[in-house]
Amino acid sequence: MSKTTIPTGGITADAIDATLIADDAISDEHIDITAITGQTALAEAPAGTDEFLISDGGVLKRLDASYIGGTNTPNFSATRNSNQTSVSDATITKIQFNNVQYDTASGWDSSNYWWVVPSGQGGKYYISWSAYCSSGGYAYIDDVNLILYGGNGTTSIDVVAHSSHNSNFDLGVFKGSGIYALSVGDKINVAASINHEGGTARIDGSGTWNYTHLQLAKIIE
Repeated sequence: MSKTTIPTGGITADAIDATLIADDAISDEHIDITAITGQTALAEAPAGTDEFLISDGGVLKRLDASYIGGTNTPNFSATRNSNQTSVSDATITKIQFNNVQYDTASGWDSSNYWWVVPSGQGGKYYISWSAYCSSGGYAYIDDVNLILYGGNGTTSIDVVAHSSHNSNFDLGVFKGSGIYALSVGDKINVAASINHEGGTARIDGSGTWNYTHLQLAKIIE
């Protein structure tokens, strides 16, 4: 029997398969709303690898959900939950964050106290950092430089500076934030230089108030 001949009794259920349908033959008039409403509801935010069917300039393509909205990952947050003592006068001292609150990409290097941009995650990041600098009651602070490092871990990418202008103080919270373009392998850390008079200064830590912290999140572009 020819493929163009309808058999006696008509076409049986499920007899027509994709090989008998011409390419580009399915149009809007042949699709019913139940093609969507008849499916099982996802009932949650789609995973990044879930796929949509879209028209890209008239060409049908599939699109991963990760390209629609997405999430600000990787993201990271760490604090000091104890005091970092014996900060030498006018010496650049790396802040030793010892309380990682979250790290979605496992980029934290606890030996070097820096966060490393993971493979495939270069781009723009929002970074917030702060330090609670204190004289410990035994000295006066003249000025503070709070430095954000990137690159190989020793390249300054931003500085927050404060001077007492001859009005000595014994403590203060210093903070900075901004958007920075980071490359894979960049090592993000924070250091403080505290110029003080007498005794030894310190960087205070608090697990509750996060006065001393490093936080970052990749920006969706």
